[in-house]
This record gives sequence, C-alpha cells and structure tokens, in this order.
Amino acid sequence: MTPTTQREASQRAKAFVRALIDEAGDEPRAELLSFIAALEAERDRYFAALQEISQGAGRFSVDPLTHASNTIEDMKQLASDALAASQAGASQ
Repeated sequence: MTPTTQREASQRAKAFVRALIDEAGDEPRAELLSFIAALEAERDRYFAALQEISQGAGRFSVDPLTHASNTIEDMKQLASDALAASQAGASQ
C-alpha cells in the first residue's frame, strides 16, 4: 500500500469511527478521538522517518562506515524508546 493509499484508508477509518462514536457520550468520544490523534501522530512520525531513510538524508547520507555506526546507534535508541513506551503503556 502506498503512503497516499494508507492515508486515504486511515481517513476513511477515522470517519467511520467518528460516525460510530457520534452516538456515544462525550467521555468515550473524547477518549477515542484522543487515541485516534495519537495514532495519526505516530503514523506521521513513521512516514517522516521512512522518507528520510529512503532519500538517504540526514544520518543516512554519509560514508558507509559512519552510516553503519549511525544506523546501529539509531536502532538501539529506537528499540530502547519502543520498550520504554510499551512498558509505560502496560503499566497504565
């Protein structure tokens, strides 16, 4: 699926969910809309990272040895951040 198709599918899904929660009270609606907004922000961060990587920009645009070192450091940080976020979400 292309980013445009994914974005369109996401917009259709969001419209569907919003139609469903229009019948709910204010509290469930606010919680779901907040969740949707968080998912969209995360999706946008992933798209931005993929675009940077695919264009060979930023830390991905240097000589092969430095690139490898940067990639390893970035992946370690991403894994650490993901684990921390997962543990924080599990404790809520």
